[in-house]
Amino acid sequence: MFFAVAAQVPGQQKQDEVVVANLAADPEPARGLFTLFSLRTAKTVALADSATDLWDIGFKGTTLIVNGGSRRAGKGGVYLVEGDYGTFTGAVDEQLFAGDKSDSETAVKGGSGNGWYVYDFSTHQILPAPGRFLMIRTANGQYAKLKISDYYQTAPVAGVPRYYSFSYVLLQPAEKAF
Repeated sequence: MFFAVAAQVPGQQKQDEVVVANLAADPEPARGLFTLFSLRTAKTVALADSATDLWDIGFKGTTLIVNGGSRRAGKGGVYLVEGDYGTFTGAVDEQLFAGDKSDSETAVKGGSGNGWYVYDFSTHQILPAPGRFLMIRTANGQYAKLKISDYYQTAPVAGVPRYYSFSYVLLQPAEKAF
């Protein structure tokens, strides 16, 4: 079971940071299905609603999808930012957003070092890429910055893969700067 908690971002007056822990991303036994998530409601969305704009990001194993691009109902897009999530301020860059072309050709590239994660060959663990976070345009056109902090379940059984923990800040509609 996952949980989400909103907290005020220090030094900012209107942007709450949402912390999500233990979001199952098609854990074993894998069924090959995405877990769809709405950044706007901080809740999972039923797969029956996959053809709607009710969800913003999807998780399956290490693969991330966004609700945008030529084959999705939403206006979503994503790009990777090199920098510190916690101190990032500035405007989003509309020119950098990309949508998914297919479930196998996603805007967030797969493979160690290509997207959000690196694979540690000595420990055989998937770790969030240091100094990297996602800038997301939601299915309804809002903007969020999102930092994945863990790929492994923390409770009740620690170390089980395909359980995401992440933090994000969602801007209000029409806002374009953090």
